[in-house]
Amino acid sequence: MGLKPLQWAVASLLPATVDALLDRGADLTNFVFPTDSYFGKIFDPEYNYRANFTIGSTYEALDIVDRLEKRVYELNRSDAITIMKLFAKYGVFGKSTNLDTSWCNDEKYTVKVKETMRNFNFSLYDLLQLRYKEVGKLITKTNYLNVEENYYWNYHWRIPDWPREACAAHLSEIIFRRFYQRWALDCLLELTHYRLPILCCEVIIEQLMNTDFDHICLAAAGQNS
Repeated sequence: MGLKPLQWAVASLLPATVDALLDRGADLTNFVFPTDSYFGKIFDPEYNYRANFTIGSTYEALDIVDRLEKRVYELNRSDAITIMKLFAKYGVFGKSTNLDTSWCNDEKYTVKVKETMRNFNFSLYDLLQLRYKEVGKLITKTNYLNVEENYYWNYHWRIPDWPREACAAHLSEIIFRRFYQRWALDCLLELTHYRLPILCCEVIIEQLMNTDFDHICLAAAGQNS
């Protein structure tokens, strides 16, 4: 594929391999983030290398961003758009505009969810009841990934079938919101040709969801290509 080992690990969504290569001297100085021609390509059916793209795969993508940035790599908007294109390709947020919360009124489901993730001093139920803006006050930037990793690997399959996907979709909306908002404001300003005040755009951004951010950022990328 013409990629260097570190690029291959990033493109293949292998966070542990990224760390291992960096620990062994891989140089980030001239590192170029894989383009969308390579990023996540291993999930294409013809490669048959890894399982289907899942919500866990999206977490791995954010984990890689976090690990690279801790090593002083500066993610740019082109890199972020590459990640967003992969999410859009697999419809990660396709159903997130109408998140099903009706299960919250069913005690047999809420009891289980209230017991989930207590080691964070709040339960999954507590987290899902908050407005997205309030979540940022409860979860710091440093433990966002810890929350999603803890949930996905330790609790996701313990929750009954019906609310399971609703919980995963809602938690994904929370976790990825920070990533998308990081780029959405500038993209919205560009799409409106800076005719709206920044404060007005910030108010608009607060009302949107990840699927909206995705459309805004990809539209801005298309406009600049």
